[in-house]
Amino acid sequence: IFAPTHQQLDVTNKPEVEAYIKHIQPDQIVYSIGFTSIDQAPTHVSEALDLNVLGVSNVASIAAAKKIPVHYLSTEVVFNGYKDNAPYNENDRPDPLSLNAKLKRLGELVTLDASSYNSIIRLIICYSSYYERKPDIARLTARNLSEGKVFVSTGDQEINPIYVKHLIRAISLVIDNRASGIYHVGAKDYTTPAEFCKKIARSLRLDPALIETTTFNQFSKTRPEPRPQHEWLDVSKFLKDFGQDG
Repeated sequence: IFAPTHQQLDVTNKPEVEAYIKHIQPDQIVYSIGFTSIDQAPTHVSEALDLNVLGVSNVASIAAAKKIPVHYLSTEVVFNGYKDNAPYNENDRPDPLSLNAKLKRLGELVTLDASSYNSIIRLIICYSSYYERKPDIARLTARNLSEGKVFVSTGDQEINPIYVKHLIRAISLVIDNRASGIYHVGAKDYTTPAEFCKKIARSLRLDPALIETTTFNQFSKTRPEPRPQHEWLDVSKFLKDFGQDG
């Protein structure tokens, strides 16, 4: 596995990307680069465009000429979140609300258009036990509750967050099967952010009473960029293609 750092490879520099791919000669490529901050994208437009669109365009076009599959990690926020009667499946039409979500959708289209070998892996609210550079909902909950602080979360959204180790397993299955097309990856069951936080609290023997519930509308007023309310993803296609143990 080759995983170049930012200093080792600038994906916005097409000749550099071409030289790197020629040197490494990869069997497949996972494009895990991305600008992930919804709220910072409007003030970092160039960087968000470079990472979410231009970079994958360079990689995918060069890989396509060599028939190398590219797997682009995307996100549930490409949907508008209005669908409240069932989770989003791969056939649902994306309708991103925020600038960053629109750029992620462009990245998807660039990847799919480049080659029929390529795939889009849409993941939802990935969380881990440790990653100091970016806190997630699970670790923010644990940190606040362990300090005796109240943590506010919404009770009227549907989500199915995925643990990072499970996401790695899912990506491995896509790679091993050289799968193409779009796949949704997340937990097999659904919950609300508030209930998810309470589960985290109970599993860590922290006080779930410190979880305060708010509404999505109230939460949205505290954020500069729009977000989808119902973020759930239907993972039945992934389970059908790769098995229930995937």
